[in-house]
Amino acid sequence: MSVVVRGHHEHSTSNNKGNFLELLELRGSDNDLIKKKKKEIQFTDHKIQNEIIELLRKQVLSQILKQIKQAKYFSVMIDETTDISRQEQVSLVIRYTDDQFNVYERFIGFERTVEMTGEALFNLLLDWLKKLNLDVKHIVGQSYDGASAMRGEYRGVAARLKEVAPCGK
Repeated sequence: MSVVVRGHHEHSTSNNKGNFLELLELRGSDNDLIKKKKKEIQFTDHKIQNEIIELLRKQVLSQILKQIKQAKYFSVMIDETTDISRQEQVSLVIRYTDDQFNVYERFIGFERTVEMTGEALFNLLLDWLKKLNLDVKHIVGQSYDGASAMRGEYRGVAARLKEVAPCGK
């Protein structure tokens, strides 16, 4: 399912300006900076919208990573799928608790992969965690779908991860 960010008719009198401008208008009702900038800038150029969305993504991810690092220990859940353009991709969800043992599951994102072998997926996960500055040794759990590349007893991601993160049963 795709989400429509930009509307077809983004002028001020349009009933549906698209999710991006509608959300910007909503946030502008209680945020003076947004309200001021909305008057100065139209925000209808797709490059500006994409840049703002990317900045928001980075900010949200930064807050999630801060919480994960405070928790120290975490579990990984990865799954593979084929997207609409027939590209193989992997999703990553990280599960952790706060100091009150409230459990959080946070979607981190998608990464494309060219191979669906246990080795390729394992290396993708390690590289991903490294980019996020998360220590693989702090993994205490792992979860996958039933694919043999993920859970394979000797060559799958699960077996390989146990070798580098012994607590990640």
